[in-house]
Amino acid sequence: MSKKSERENATGKVALNSRKLKQLFSTMLKCRMIQDRVRRVFSRRAAGDLGQDAAEVGAAVDLLRDDFIAPVGREFVFHFMKGGPLRSVFARLRALDVGVPSGVIGPAGSVAERLSMATGAALAFKRHKQAKIALAFAADDPTSDDFPHHVLRFASRHKLPVVYVIQHAPAKNTRRNTQVSDYGMPSIVVDGNDVVAVYRVSQEAVRRAREGHGPALIHCHNLGNGDPLKLMENYLKRKRLWSDDWKDKMTSAFSRKLDTAAASAKRSR
Repeated sequence: MSKKSERENATGKVALNSRKLKQLFSTMLKCRMIQDRVRRVFSRRAAGDLGQDAAEVGAAVDLLRDDFIAPVGREFVFHFMKGGPLRSVFARLRALDVGVPSGVIGPAGSVAERLSMATGAALAFKRHKQAKIALAFAADDPTSDDFPHHVLRFASRHKLPVVYVIQHAPAKNTRRNTQVSDYGMPSIVVDGNDVVAVYRVSQEAVRRAREGHGPALIHCHNLGNGDPLKLMENYLKRKRLWSDDWKDKMTSAFSRKLDTAAASAKRSR
């Protein structure tokens, strides 16, 4: 993001301009539309349905193309957010070789595998002195017995450029992780339905990681408590940044692009 699009206010929070706020909504809307099309075209119900849009978009929307992402599911929306052509998004889902490296892994079999792969990527970035970061998502509760606490402690001990995002289900919001303080990294709790809040804390965590200050852990709570897309729409209305015509035009234009991309991928089989 350019320096013109953000500034530090008196409280230390990133003040977002209208362009960035509308980008957050439009990206969530487009990711939702991609998921709906995937469900129809491939009869595939992707992991990470309603409720994870804000956490995913807020954390990943400004990542660089060469950064690494280990998602819980919906890996196709991360391909899109990293600039992958829509045709390649559908081609990947059809298991076609499109030759477009993206740094987004498919959903691994367990939270330990996902977090370990992201941590390994971060270790490689540091050893090769590359200004890249890894972003890892987990839907598992850190208080569970199989959560890989040792992986996070390793990342903290070696000050690796990785950010962990834990997406808590509503039923687990009241549970507290007694081992968080043992990780030796910043731990931030944020409303996982609030894309603006997630974006702000993620930007700071990514900046720290990229500058060599080590990892951070973001806890996204209240997932499923309301539709993040609708909440952001209401936020834009309060800011007087909303227009039904703007949304309608954007939806129509992107729907046509989805039609073209899905048809192109289908012909390539």
